[in-house]
Amino acid sequence: MTNNGDDDFDRDARRILPPTRFAELKALRERFGAELQLEAEAKINLTPGEQAAAEINVAINIYLHEVAKLLSRSEFESLFGFPPEQPIELVDRKMVRADKEVDR
Repeated sequence: MTNNGDDDFDRDARRILPPTRFAELKALRERFGAELQLEAEAKINLTPGEQAAAEINVAINIYLHEVAKLLSRSEFESLFGFPPEQPIELVDRKMVRADKEVDR
């Protein structure tokens, strides 16, 4: 999420959005991506697995809520494949717990 080059998401967003709104989305994505990456690493290392996953998922949904403010509903759905009001769980709580137990 923090790469300065265009990835597939950026290419899709660039195709859908006017340049000014694409730049706003890219800046939002880079800011949230950097923060989320740092927070996720700390949470996974310092917090019980299921709690870490839940907190990371909350942060992801906060990011998506901010993106939804920037995009129209159809733009959001085109880029993400689900409606903006739908919360997601990107980090599987069982996977984080299982990974931490393997490390012990």
